[in-house]
Amino acid sequence: MTKNWKSDLLALGFVATYLVLIGASLHIAPAYFAKNIVATETERAAHLSQIRVVRLLENNEETFENKSLSGNDIDALNHFVHSSDVSSLRLFSEHGELFWASGNEDAQDITDKDYFRKTLSHGGTVQLFVKKKASEIQDFAQEHLGESYDDHTLRTVSEIYIPVLHNGEVHGIVETYRDITDPLQIAQTRFKIAGSLIAATLTLTILIAATSSIRFRRRTEALAQSQREKEMAIMQRDLQRNREIRLLSQLSEWMQASKSMEELFDMATNILMRLLHDCSGSIYVYSNSRDVLEGACSWNGATHQDEISPDDCWGLRRGRVYTYGMDEIDFACSHNHGDHNHVHLCIPIVAHGDTIGLLNIDLGGMKEDEKAVNKATKLAQTCAEQLSLAIANVRLRDELRNQSIRDPLTSLYNRRHFFETCRNAITASRR
Repeated sequence: MTKNWKSDLLALGFVATYLVLIGASLHIAPAYFAKNIVATETERAAHLSQIRVVRLLENNEETFENKSLSGNDIDALNHFVHSSDVSSLRLFSEHGELFWASGNEDAQDITDKDYFRKTLSHGGTVQLFVKKKASEIQDFAQEHLGESYDDHTLRTVSEIYIPVLHNGEVHGIVETYRDITDPLQIAQTRFKIAGSLIAATLTLTILIAATSSIRFRRRTEALAQSQREKEMAIMQRDLQRNREIRLLSQLSEWMQASKSMEELFDMATNILMRLLHDCSGSIYVYSNSRDVLEGACSWNGATHQDEISPDDCWGLRRGRVYTYGMDEIDFACSHNHGDHNHVHLCIPIVAHGDTIGLLNIDLGGMKEDEKAVNKATKLAQTCAEQLSLAIANVRLRDELRNQSIRDPLTSLYNRRHFFETCRNAITASRR
């Protein structure tokens, strides 16, 4: 009874924590994601506006160098501001000196600003979010004609500085202001609705699963209580099997989440040390040239060579699991079967019908225990299957990422890599 009371109390605490986390997520996450999405779209629109502004000038580069505009230029820029979603426009020289601004705002130079020295002067883009009163935004009244608003209401304005580049050099800077209050609110509302639906679905699923789990646990406990003494030996065996299954599940889960081959093999080594704690071993993986296998990792005191030839291993040459030390006739592989009193396993790692590596395991002195050898062999084969899928996934992920950020004809980085690098640089500059 006490145990059930403690379980119910623990479940109640879990539910309370879950509800708090869901509420906090629905309060914080929509605003965060909405701001990032709107910022990305606003920055893209600002780049297009910068291109249009430069094209409207009669003398594109000379305008920024001379810091002067003709009458036609001023008319064209004012018309651009009134006919677009840009609420304000400013032009700066390459040194951050302001030489034209739309409207009557109190504009200043940006020469002494940190973001100019660290980012803009090097060709980077800067986006700032500022709060302004509605009365301070140019043409706000005309754009919201017929709407009810207060002049002192704070609006969120995106202030973006985009350098004008020519042959990689900064010739000037175009600054645009956009009122992004409404897009932010719309995006945030959409995320809140989507998050609420997901949270409701997840909560319902958890409740159903928890109810089923509680019922199943109670039935299992009642049955186990009546047969505990009779099935003690079976329980011990099942505990060991469950431990192996859990470790195998963790091995698969962690390796599937790895982002690099080094990380994958670190995880594999850590888990295989626990899963095959009485054995030592090593892993080899085919190189890109497919002529040698490179030593990836080893555990429990084993060592691996830097490279081995596929012909050095009988398991690879025969295309199946090779057990050395159990039969009357067997031949040692030349890579590391040094101790002839031990049983060794050579298991090819196969993914999608293609051999991609080798799992070599030293079972130690199990020669007299054929049952233990068979059990260890099955477990090692299961580990090799998990390794094969993880290695294939990491390689495929690396190949797909490389294809997504490089041009297939020239192998040069493409626009996606530029945007990713630019976002990282902007985030770093903000920090």
